[in-house]
Amino acid sequence: MRHTILTAFVLLALSLCAGCAKDQADKSEPTPPSKPAPPPPPPKPSKPVSMTGVDWVLTRIGSEAARPEDVKGRPRFWLDPSSERLVTGHTGVNAMTGTYEQSGGALQFGPLKTTRRAASPELMQQEAAFMGALKKAATAQLTDRGLVLRDAGGATLAEFEAIYLTP
Repeated sequence: MRHTILTAFVLLALSLCAGCAKDQADKSEPTPPSKPAPPPPPPKPSKPVSMTGVDWVLTRIGSEAARPEDVKGRPRFWLDPSSERLVTGHTGVNAMTGTYEQSGGALQFGPLKTTRRAASPELMQQEAAFMGALKKAATAQLTDRGLVLRDAGGATLAEFEAIYLTP
């Protein structure tokens, strides 16, 4: 009797194992590789909410693209949000500092001082155009792409993108 129960138990265990083996995938065939999930899209840059406290890096001056391609070497300015109304920046060649006045969409730069370094004729020409645009600026408009400086007649002088470099 013991021998019969043991045999029945062994046969039951073998049949259960055989049933489990049928449910498992055949390991002899490799599973085709699945396509990796596409990476999430990069976050869209948020529209700046203020003209102050942001590093404004030149993207276009008049109809020309800013040089150099490296953002860190391009002309830029930063408007101090304090009551001192200081502007600091770089012309692409020289450091600059001065003052500004802002009221609503109006933005005017006061006298600007620069260091006196020299560079290639192309960069010196861009520096002169950049400083001229700041001098002629009458209004500034925040856009989805950044900041646009316009003269008193509404003509676009320069376009900038927001880069958060200065604490």
